[in-house]
Amino acid sequence: MHKTPISVFTAICSLLILVSGLYGQEKEIRIGLALSGGGAKGLAHIGVLKVLDEAGIPVHLISGTSMGAIVGAFYSLGYSPAEIETLVTLMDWQQVLTDQIRRRSLPMVEKYKYDRYLGSLELQKGMISLPTGIIKGQNVAMLLAKMTWRANGLSDFSKLPIPFVAVATDIASGKAIALKSGNLATVLRATMAIPSLLTPQVLQGKLLVDGGITRNLPAQDVKALGADYIIGVDVGTALRSVEELNTFIDIMDQSIRLGSYLQTIEQRQICDLVIAPDMSGLTFSDFSSSREFIRRGVLAARKMLPQITIYVENHKIAATVNAETRRRQLSKKTVFIDSVKISGAIQRPLQVVKDELDLSVPGDITAATMSAAMNRVYSSQAYHKVSYRIKEQGERHIAYIELQEKDAQVLRYGFHYNSRDAAKFLLNTTIRNLPGANSVFSVDLQLANRTQIDAEYYYTPEVARHLGFRLRAYHHSTIYDIYKNDNRVAQFGSQIQGLDLFIGSIYSTRLMSGFAYNLEFVAVEREIGAPVRRDSFSRIARLSYLLQFDTLDKTDFPRQGMLFTANTEFALNEIGSEEKFWRSSADLQTYMPLSKKLSLLMHLQAGFTTSNSLPLPQQFYLGGNGSFSGFKTHELAGTNLQAFSLGLRWQVLRDKFITARFDIGNTFPTWELSRDFGFYEQGFGLGIGAATPFGPLEITFETSKRHAILTHINIGYLF
Repeated sequence: MHKTPISVFTAICSLLILVSGLYGQEKEIRIGLALSGGGAKGLAHIGVLKVLDEAGIPVHLISGTSMGAIVGAFYSLGYSPAEIETLVTLMDWQQVLTDQIRRRSLPMVEKYKYDRYLGSLELQKGMISLPTGIIKGQNVAMLLAKMTWRANGLSDFSKLPIPFVAVATDIASGKAIALKSGNLATVLRATMAIPSLLTPQVLQGKLLVDGGITRNLPAQDVKALGADYIIGVDVGTALRSVEELNTFIDIMDQSIRLGSYLQTIEQRQICDLVIAPDMSGLTFSDFSSSREFIRRGVLAARKMLPQITIYVENHKIAATVNAETRRRQLSKKTVFIDSVKISGAIQRPLQVVKDELDLSVPGDITAATMSAAMNRVYSSQAYHKVSYRIKEQGERHIAYIELQEKDAQVLRYGFHYNSRDAAKFLLNTTIRNLPGANSVFSVDLQLANRTQIDAEYYYTPEVARHLGFRLRAYHHSTIYDIYKNDNRVAQFGSQIQGLDLFIGSIYSTRLMSGFAYNLEFVAVEREIGAPVRRDSFSRIARLSYLLQFDTLDKTDFPRQGMLFTANTEFALNEIGSEEKFWRSSADLQTYMPLSKKLSLLMHLQAGFTTSNSLPLPQQFYLGGNGSFSGFKTHELAGTNLQAFSLGLRWQVLRDKFITARFDIGNTFPTWELSRDFGFYEQGFGLGIGAATPFGPLEITFETSKRHAILTHINIGYLF
């Protein structure tokens, strides 16, 4: 059927009217934010977002590299700038930026030795295996997974409340990779993988590292999302001037950063406006200055705000949804997990991993529940990384848990110095799952004036993972100073070869309780000074019961928690002992936070024996660094002990402490309580310390009636 000329004319007119109407409509302008990388300097982005948010400046699209990607993704998900600021200022960056396991997550059998070591090397077929990065990034990955929990099941980043893209670098091809989809936490971990520091992230068949290498300011990426007006925030370091290039190190560093800097210049030209906070005097690793970075971001944004405001008003750009509305768009607090699939469980049985996860599946799972499950598996120390992702398959949610196992054998090393014993070095080899899936064999060799060797094997059955047994064999060589009042009159050395079998709850994270049989051969010989006691050699066999409760948050400078140890032992002729005695002791340490910076310290010690002629190693001692203020090591010795300490610890700066403590107590030949303070010795100590990557560093000044001033220096973890 043919159309009439009138109907054709009508159709053409209608089309012309429609087209003219479309052209008459103004295009909706979208503002894009490009956030650069820069390590800790990227925290300045939070300050910029605070200013934009408070001024009601709409942000329709976000791109980010490294720290810029993390801040940008959090903002896109609905976190307000104030919430992000609270997160980064209260965060324990030393914990997050290492692979360190939280002390409270460790089994009791591991707590006392975990912090001894400064580093470790894995062995593959007897050869040292070098890692692809110093840090595997477990704690970073878990933090990102927790913070992006509400985006679980959403793989297309254009569907986030604010569409988002992250930039990483394909280290094999050298190309910048725009990541617009996938698991958000994994993508963020990839874009911040600083080469040699954090291990690369395998994603989409590529080996990805920090996007700052190829495109530190991702302006073209936010433009590709559809941004019409681009605000770039550049916290990168400018090139050094001629006057600043004074050494070959300066020249080498400049040459490494040159390519990235030239790329940033090109990306700046794509931006309509660039905010560049002043980063002078601050470094990319200075996470302790988070508030200062944010402050400088605020200052820089306020300078440019008038230009942004004029543009928004002139183009009548509508405001985007606020943080609360964005949060409601992704309001997941729980995810119903239908099943769990685990990959990478090779050396340890799958059932052991499932028991450690302890997830009630199928069922509703929260971010906190999943993080706790990952920490339980990671605290076994059998894995470099434990990660998860949740995928939607139809109407089902499946949690995929990936384990990256460590090699079975590890070499570890440690260092300690104190003003009495000088330098000590510690070498360790640890072999896990040999034999038995839940077993550990470990040997410590301590190199110092007196050599110490400790070998132990512990194992727990699958059916009762908190219970187990520990077998130890050891050789200890120790110096004992003998005092008469404040004068050292002799020095004795002891040599102990021992064997110890303990059965109890060694794998609980708080409580260790059990029974032990111990056999020691003890030789004591005078080395210098008066013959105040005879040389001796004895065989001591003991049955004992140990109860230990430990909730300390840290080994060095703990802020809160309790450590209680009670031990009762019987040396009996009937079990092969040449000595016969009963010895009991109790030791209680408590740490209570009084404020954000101040903690109360209390230490109570008590000891009792039924023999007046114990070998030197079985006696009780007070004095020395950390034992009893104002007295030298072993200065107070006896067969019975009573002591109490009260102190305050003030955190002056992050990881910098001043500790004051008062001690009262003594050792006695017989047990006796007295209300007379003159019955007890007293001392006072003042310590200045810092938590460092090499362990605690502390200088303590002490005084008592016996000694006007004593100074103790301690560097590194005790062993």
